[in-house]
Amino acid sequence: MAKINKTAATIIRLAVSMGLISFLVYRNLDNLVAMVQQARQLDLFYLVLAVFFYILGIAGIVFRWGILLQAQDIHIFRPFLLQSVFIGFFYNNILPTTVGGDAYRVYDLAKNKDIAATKTTSTVVLERFVGILTGLIYLLGSFVFGMYAMLSRGMVISMVVFIAVMGLVVAILVNPYFFKLDRLFDRFRLLKKIRPKLSTFREIILSYRDKKAHFFLCCLYSFIMQFFFILAHWSVSLSMGLEVSLPAFVFMVQVVSIVSNIPITVGGIGVRENALAFLLAAFGTTQSQAALFSFIILFIILFNALLGGLVYLAKNLFYKSKGVI
Repeated sequence: MAKINKTAATIIRLAVSMGLISFLVYRNLDNLVAMVQQARQLDLFYLVLAVFFYILGIAGIVFRWGILLQAQDIHIFRPFLLQSVFIGFFYNNILPTTVGGDAYRVYDLAKNKDIAATKTTSTVVLERFVGILTGLIYLLGSFVFGMYAMLSRGMVISMVVFIAVMGLVVAILVNPYFFKLDRLFDRFRLLKKIRPKLSTFREIILSYRDKKAHFFLCCLYSFIMQFFFILAHWSVSLSMGLEVSLPAFVFMVQVVSIVSNIPITVGGIGVRENALAFLLAAFGTTQSQAALFSFIILFIILFNALLGGLVYLAKNLFYKSKGVI
């Protein structure tokens, strides 16, 4: 029954992704000629630069993850972590599988490096948490540059409420007992089920309290790698000749990252493209430009995911690792 439910969930996610992409295409049927003309006029230098920055952003995960592994006295050769990260990116964005990229990274170290899954899981969870945290800081920073002035009042209010809620969630995850949630968990059966996971996450956070230097470096690496992703998006806009500022992409990339992580599609495909198109239109681009930009970003993501797939094939041919496909 559980396997059937997982299969059904995967089919639904595929359907939602295809439906949202189809919706974006349908909305731009009258703009196809304009989009083709704009695609022919792309500046290839900036387009290649965008791909390069995106690759650097993915590679940056190696440093963010690696420093947390070192804090646990786990020392892995960085090229091995790099292949694991790219294969994980492949899993996240290409395969309609229940095995996510983060789970693959844990599996990879456990099976090929004999590292206990419990130790690597804590590093992967914290690494993702740091990514969310730095993303929120970037989002708040974009408000300093007046990004809110480009949006409707309702959207600004929604964003402020969302940031406040996320901040509260982070505070609760770090120290749930301060908010006396233990009493709340004892009263409701549903909350009792998530209490062990919440306790485990808190233990992960607390395990790094004596390793502040590692955590600081992890945050620093996270800021740098996320800036590469921002530069990748900005480079695409430059290749298209769009007059959209870099601070605007500081804002947009974080918002799109948040919404694309909602687990209703495969790899965020569909949600990400529609969100990008909507935000770019809010910043003054035409509908055809916004749609073309979204599809170029999708191409760059799929290109990097396919690189991860090639790494997976090469790894199994030459390294003889234990895969999960």
